[in-house]
Amino acid sequence: MSDTDRRGQRGRAGHGEARDQLGRSLVIGRVHDIEIKIHPTFLLLLPWIVLNWGYLGGYGLSGVAFGAVLMLLLFTFVLLHELGHSVVALRYGVGVRDITLFPIGGVARIERLPTEPGREIAIALAGPAVNLAIALLFAPPILLLTHARGQTNPLELLAIITDQTAAGFIVYLFFTNVMLVLFNLLPAFPMDGGRVLRAFLSLFMGRLPATRVAVLLGQLFGLGLAVLGLLVPAPSLILVAVFIIVAAHSEGTAMRVEETLRTLRVGPFIVWDMGGVNEHHPLAYALRGGPRDVAVLNADGRVVGMLWRHELMQALNGGANRHRTVRELMDTEAGVADVDDTIHDVQQRMVATGRRALPVTENGLYRGIFTSDRFWHVYRHVARRPGSTCAPACAACSTRSPPGGRDGGAGHKSEGARATRGRRRMIRGMLFDLYETLITEFVPDWSPRPSTADRLGVDAAAFAAAWQARQPDRLRGVYPDYPAALRAICQTLGRPGDPSLIEQLHRERLADKAAPFARVAPEILDLLEQLRRRRLKLGVVSNCAPEEVVAWWTSPLAPYFDAVLFSYQVGACKPEPTIYRLACRRLGLAPAEIAFIGDGGSDELVGAAEAGLTPYWATWFLDLWPAWKRAAVARCRDARYPRLRTPRDVLGIVGPRLN
Repeated sequence: MSDTDRRGQRGRAGHGEARDQLGRSLVIGRVHDIEIKIHPTFLLLLPWIVLNWGYLGGYGLSGVAFGAVLMLLLFTFVLLHELGHSVVALRYGVGVRDITLFPIGGVARIERLPTEPGREIAIALAGPAVNLAIALLFAPPILLLTHARGQTNPLELLAIITDQTAAGFIVYLFFTNVMLVLFNLLPAFPMDGGRVLRAFLSLFMGRLPATRVAVLLGQLFGLGLAVLGLLVPAPSLILVAVFIIVAAHSEGTAMRVEETLRTLRVGPFIVWDMGGVNEHHPLAYALRGGPRDVAVLNADGRVVGMLWRHELMQALNGGANRHRTVRELMDTEAGVADVDDTIHDVQQRMVATGRRALPVTENGLYRGIFTSDRFWHVYRHVARRPGSTCAPACAACSTRSPPGGRDGGAGHKSEGARATRGRRRMIRGMLFDLYETLITEFVPDWSPRPSTADRLGVDAAAFAAAWQARQPDRLRGVYPDYPAALRAICQTLGRPGDPSLIEQLHRERLADKAAPFARVAPEILDLLEQLRRRRLKLGVVSNCAPEEVVAWWTSPLAPYFDAVLFSYQVGACKPEPTIYRLACRRLGLAPAEIAFIGDGGSDELVGAAEAGLTPYWATWFLDLWPAWKRAAVARCRDARYPRLRTPRDVLGIVGPRLN
């Protein structure tokens, strides 16, 4: 049995290091630059050969030797089958990573199947065509055997298929190839016939629905095979059935994720990464923030190359090259992506060029970097949510909006002028704060648990001070994730952090930060629906670190927004005017045409006013908090910003619905 793995592959590290996602397989050869591998589980065939051909067959060592030769030829046929797929794929310009042999079949890892139905059918049929050709080579001796034995139907030769004779040997090889043809042409995933069916159906119903049909048929076939294996009984059939069901499910997931990634723009998923490094900086300067692949910029903020981590570390080994400039070592052929490119296209470009990262630009200016790790983060996040494709979020992605943030905080200041005084502005767009404006972390029955400092075994006051000192860098994307910040704090406090504990804390924080996105208030969704009907452009501006908004893209909020700016990706935080002005550009509106709605944390209302927006103070979630929280924001009670006590109050800012 064969299977063609058409899922997107991880971009090669640096200039070509590859990670084998099928485990540590043994490379046994290379054909047309395609590595031929044997998976470790292939060794399971040895006890099966001994049991089936030696013990149960009653032939002893000679039976074991005979069975080993048959298995060797069988997997030679499987390998030729996979090479058939691969050669045709290469002819169409599709890369083939490798071919791996398993105990129950082979997998040719094709980087991507063409979406044209004709080409997909040609690649899918190439494998069975090879086995058909081999079967035809054995047809003449099979016919001679049939005639010599006085039989009229070649199927009667199945009676001698296990005989340790030349005749049994030929019969086994003939029917093995016939079965490979018939089995692989079954119209169900993951068999080749399922790919042919999908390609044919895609002419009428689209690729994703066609895949769903083929996957369903594959799972039903696998279920039927499992039932048959239980009734016979035949453990090998059950094993094959499990493989088919799992592979069909994986195929469906991969197709759904691929379709989603074809719609998601890369802009919201890039990392600001401290704004890259200037080409004239010394190499040692590129190590600030830790060793990593980093974009190289000129004085105008335009990308001129990439500096790869492994090359940087090699150059600095021993310290002899510390004063060489980045320009001397950078890769000038790395290329760039645009914020409007899809994640799928960017990842395919990374694979084609052998790079594990690409700098991303907007109007020619650097906006962040997209890495293979980021790709797989997005891939896994989308794959874990079968009910959500994130496709609606492309409305936000298509407006060139890098994601980010966390915002709502405690201290509010009573500055600014009353927004509604003077001539009323025409509001054509709205920018929203995220935490305590669109979502809330308030939980009525919240109960405390051991602090992070206690669990790490460090002094609570020292931890709080170190955490607070790192907040600006966290919110600007200097730290790639929450564990990196914890490790830095532990190092500062002289307490080595337990990697497993840090990972556990990370998982808990991800869950805590995802929870508010799962309980978005219906009043908020109704408000956003009303604003969209009034044809307003909507955006989100939030101060946050990566783990705090990982659930944004699959939340019910995402489809409503045209621009999403998270601080850790754009390298700027509220109340800095920069982030507001960038949001205005993404919305395509002047600051005077935009209202800012927020709870006032991080002095965001002051920053909005200074940037020329019209600020409004949203207190519908703040009013839920207990007295200690309300006391922290009491300074804003007499602020001159208009107060919005309920989400529906926002509708009073704009005119009636436009028809």
